[in-house]
Amino acid sequence: MSGKKVCVILPISRSDFLLEATMSSLVRSFELFKPDHYLLMFSPHAEWVMERVRKTLNELKKARDFTVREERTAYDIKATEKTIDEEISRCEVVYSVVTPASNVMTILLTRKLLQRPNYYVVNFLFSFGSWHNFYYPYVPRTAEEPLVFNSQGVINSWKDPTIPIPMIGLETNNSYVRTLSETVLKLNNLNRDPVPNYWLELRLNECRLNSDFNDGALRSFTMCLEQVGAIAANVSNPEELFNNLVNLAGTKEIKVNQGNNQEVELSRVLTQGRAIVDTNLVYYGIHTYEANNLLLPHCVLNEIILKATDDKLFGHLVLQVALHLRETSGYLPTEFQQCDVVVPRADPYILDGAYLITADKLAYELWSSSPVSKIARVTLAGLRGVKGRKSDRAMALANLGVFLSYVLEKLSAEERPELCWEKSNNCVKVRWVQG
Repeated sequence: MSGKKVCVILPISRSDFLLEATMSSLVRSFELFKPDHYLLMFSPHAEWVMERVRKTLNELKKARDFTVREERTAYDIKATEKTIDEEISRCEVVYSVVTPASNVMTILLTRKLLQRPNYYVVNFLFSFGSWHNFYYPYVPRTAEEPLVFNSQGVINSWKDPTIPIPMIGLETNNSYVRTLSETVLKLNNLNRDPVPNYWLELRLNECRLNSDFNDGALRSFTMCLEQVGAIAANVSNPEELFNNLVNLAGTKEIKVNQGNNQEVELSRVLTQGRAIVDTNLVYYGIHTYEANNLLLPHCVLNEIILKATDDKLFGHLVLQVALHLRETSGYLPTEFQQCDVVVPRADPYILDGAYLITADKLAYELWSSSPVSKIARVTLAGLRGVKGRKSDRAMALANLGVFLSYVLEKLSAEERPELCWEKSNNCVKVRWVQG
């Protein structure tokens, strides 16, 4: 490689969220730093990610050309450091993006800070949570804040506008996921601010809701939606429909009772071990929770499919969300009956020590009094109030926009919701995408 102006070193070696961290770091560094060259250093266990990375690089080259060097790293630290030093010596400015790196690689790259003034270490502060199964550019740019520093300290000023990103690496036929992802990508490309400090707003005619919403604002928004012409004329119970959509979108916090009337956030329970969820948790937006050990019983999908055959509007949306959840979570084999009956009869080796979570009080009482309570931790869940984190609320707004677009399409309405950067006219019409 001849001398290059701007280089990005991307070590791909962390053990968790490897795909999401790698893809987000790759694309975010492309638009923020506009590199002339990438050095990709990947561990043996990251081979499966590299195929997706190569496809993405080819797509990014359509927007701006650059060169790439790949190095498969092993356990020879000296050889790895030699490769890094070779790259650094040929670049005027170097950004080492450590977000997808292992601890060893992070330390190795950070040590280089003292060797030259134009060497920077970068960490993208991902707001995983509700967005944990998505990666940039299918996540709002605000949720992918960069922490950039060199030997002099943290860099806070980014004046150059970002580069528009093409549709890349979206490998799914799920209509819900495609609609959400394509909408957010278009929204990111509308806003050229490299590090925005504002979030999203959902609009439909005169109805508006931004990321600062509370319970009152949420109710005012749904009451406004109930007056939209096509909805008022064609939906028999719009209040019920919008209450269901609000819950499915993940606007509310799910809390669980751990005994002695002590409630904790579901997110805390999901970090403590395997969690098996009842059908009602899907209706409450469980897909917006970060859960590495979530198991979806087969009976849940069976119940939702049966519901979708009778309810072509809300039922179909729940099915799309459930199919997405099936792709991103584990699976619990059960019989083809109601979950209340068959979940306690599932494989006891899988049930042993797992949280068995339901929002149905009758199911909770049934499971608590059955032998399954001797091996599993039967837990009652419920909705309490709107979520606190802005990134989680942004996902809820985006979800509501997607769900509204489907409802309006099925009602043959001309209106379409808009997802916007708040306090601006930078908006994207949300249009349902068939998978």
